Amino acid sequence: MIRWLLLLLTPAAGAAETPADWAVLNEIRVSEVLDGISPRSVERLEALLARLDPMDRLYGETAYWLAHARVTLGDREGAREALEAALEDPDTREAALALQAQMDAVLSTVDRLPFRHDMEDGRGPFVHSWLHGDRGEVRIAPVDADHGRAIRWTSRIRDRQEDQITVSFASGAGILSWIRCEIMSQAFPSFLRILVEDSEGREFATDPFEVAEGRWTPLNVALSTFHSTNPTTPSVRPRGSLRSMHFNDVTAYLSADRGIRDVWIDNLEMR
Repeated sequence: MIRWLLLLLTPAAGAAETPADWAVLNEIRVSEVLDGISPRSVERLEALLARLDPMDRLYGETAYWLAHARVTLGDREGAREALEAALEDPDTREAALALQAQMDAVLSTVDRLPFRHDMEDGRGPFVHSWLHGDRGEVRIAPVDADHGRAIRWTSRIRDRQEDQITVSFASGAGILSWIRCEIMSQAFPSFLRILVEDSEGREFATDPFEVAEGRWTPLNVALSTFHSTNPTTPSVRPRGSLRSMHFNDVTAYLSADRGIRDVWIDNLEMR
């Protein structure tokens, strides 16, 4: 414990030219570890951020910890505001993306099955995987004048890189039997697979499938067709409720196409 606290008190390499401000930030962090995050923590972090220059390397670090404190106390909007600065700092961007994904996952969790969402009243349950960082993003957007709005998952397809969006399930949401949606690729065809993680932490997947370019295609997948991703237990099937479901892009491994492409998803049903 003491060694960990000493590490917290040590500024990162390349720290800003304000050692007194670094000391204040580390003091706040140690206080949070020992006594918990409180409104006083937020006040002190806000005061520190206000007197820093946005070009200061401490600025992004302070903004990240302010976002962390705010979301812990339930202020999600305030946390998102602070995250904007942390996302712009290369030193804190990865941690900020992870916190953003955690916040989005909490808000987007599927509480109960069956579940149906047509995307017209919000993003629904989809969150971009923070593990895949800057490879893509997911948002609601209008498709065209005829179709209305749908999930727009934009990815930059690069050699040997995957991308992923995720649906999280609340504990006790129910047993998933099948997944249905409409799906379309733009720019070039995409190759996806669907992954699920069950309540015991085991992972299962479909075989990769092609998503046609420029044409809506119905997708209907039964959970009974998923296979274990663990080669030592190929015959095991998902058991109990699921923790999460992932649309996993593997285009880079199955196609020569590279560049930015969109996958559109609409009328998601899970039963």
